[in-house]
Parts: sequence; C-alpha cells; structure tokens
Amino acid sequence: MALVGLVRVSTSRQETRRQHDDLDPICVRVFEEKVSGKLRIADRPGLRAALDFMRPGEDMLTVQEADRLGRNLLEGLIVLNDPFRQGVAVKILHGIAAGEHTERSLILDLALAMAEDRRRDIARKTRDGLDAAARRGRKGGRPRVVDDDKRRAILARRAEGQALREISRGVGISLAVVHGEVKVAEGATAAAAPDFTSGGTAVGTAQHRTIVRRRCRSVAPPKRYPDELSVRAVRLYRESDPKPTIRKLAAQLGVHHEALRNWIRQAEADAGQRHDRPTTDMAEENEQLRKRVAELERVNAALRDASAYFASELGQTRR
Repeated sequence: MALVGLVRVSTSRQETRRQHDDLDPICVRVFEEKVSGKLRIADRPGLRAALDFMRPGEDMLTVQEADRLGRNLLEGLIVLNDPFRQGVAVKILHGIAAGEHTERSLILDLALAMAEDRRRDIARKTRDGLDAAARRGRKGGRPRVVDDDKRRAILARRAEGQALREISRGVGISLAVVHGEVKVAEGATAAAAPDFTSGGTAVGTAQHRTIVRRRCRSVAPPKRYPDELSVRAVRLYRESDPKPTIRKLAAQLGVHHEALRNWIRQAEADAGQRHDRPTTDMAEENEQLRKRVAELERVNAALRDASAYFASELGQTRR
C-alpha cells in the first residue's frame, strides 16, 4: 500500500523540515499546507489535494502526528471520517495514536482531543503574554486586515443588499472580520438615527431612511418555513425556464429571498452540483460528531483531573 504524506504548519514562518524528514523517505508524494488545523477541509488546499490524489483501498494518508490532521477535535473527526468512508486508511507515525487506522477508535479520538487541548493552552499563554505586554505599555496582537478602502467596499456591498458570505468572498476577507465591520457600522448608524419616540426630529435624513430600508431588506427575519414550502420552492426554481430571479420568486412565494437562496444552494449541494457546503446527510452526521465531541471533551476533562490527582499523590509519596 502506497503512502501519501501530509505536512501541515499553521503559519508561513514555521518550519516544515522535521515533518519532511519523516515523510519524504517513505511516501510516494508529500503534500504541504501552511494553514490552521482548525479550518474546514474545504479551506485546506493541501489536504484536499492529498485526498484527491489518493486511490481508495490502495493508498494511505500519512502524517507525523495526529495534530497534523487538525487541532480542532470536531474538524479532526470530520477529516478522518471522510477518508474512512472512502476506504482510505490513515497512518500516524508518532504519538499515542501511532499506527495504521482504517476506522475511528477511542485512542484516535483521544489524540485529537489532546491536540485541541494543547492548542487552547497555546492560545491561553499567548493571551497572557499580550496582557502582560499591555500592562507594560506595549500593544501586541495581530495587525488589522481592513483598511479604509476595504471598509468602504464592505459597507458599499452591504448597502446593495449582499449577504455577508458574498461580501467575504468578494473582498477576500474572512467572514468574521466582515461581520465585525458591518456590526460596528450598523451600530454607529443606529446611534446616529433620530429619536421618533421621545419628541425628537420626526423626519430623518434621506440617507438614513435609505440605509434602514436596505437593512430591512437584507436581514432575514427569525422565521421558520414548513419543509413542504422549501421543497416546492426549489422545484419551481428548477423547473422554470428561463430561471427567475431569486428575489422575484421569493416575493411570489411569500418567503425571504435569503431563505430561498439557501434552499436552492442546499439542494444543489445534495445533488452534488456544488461543494462549498455539506449535504444534508453530512450535516446530520456532523451533528452526531458534535455530540461525540462533547462527550470526548468530558472524558478529556476527567482524564486531566485524574492526572493531576495522581501527580499530587505521587508527589506526597515521594516526600
């Protein structure tokens, strides 16, 4: 069985030589990526390329340690689950889960749980270091990625009614950053809005009224629709020729346009026509994995407590 290697580090400044020294001599090909292990499979080009290259039942994905697959327990389980379903085995060279794996096991899940725990510990120590530096008058942290031009582009796209994910892809900035910028801007707009209830100005500016209308159109209301309606809406969209605009069809059906857009995208994902979101079956399986993660985290916490207890008992014995 041929071995296909995966090398991963979180940042471009980290060194990959040690992983290559272990993998290059034994693997027919080694793929490398410099991304966070907390990202989804779709956001990890090296892992995607390795899985696409491999032949089910003939090749084995090989990593130096379990945390190279992912330092987020849930994503690590998903990373393992997909190859196992395709008949692809995984080989880990070092660590408590060292060996060949063709299916999930407690020791493999525990190795990923420990990797996530180490990642949290690194993040905690980093925050402590930044807080200590701030108390000494030094400002640390990651530099801001949004300048004035990008902020104007984000707000202009939002004013046109674009969804946050569309803005994120168009501007090339993460969804979390886009959400933060929009939230700050909308908060400032709300604070500057005239007071209609306490004797304030009865007529706002034309610009303010325009912003309010656009916000009302673009933000989906907290409303759930029956499954029959979503099925009928998707069928109408698919059977229409030419295809109607989503806003027009949504207005005819009496649903929010973003809800209809999500139904259509989900149906396309279920049919294998798009790969930027999980299928319904995968989403249900991910939910089961989340429950398993919660259980493993409780086990991990219990193991840490037990380890601390036995360490203290051993220390007293030695004294």
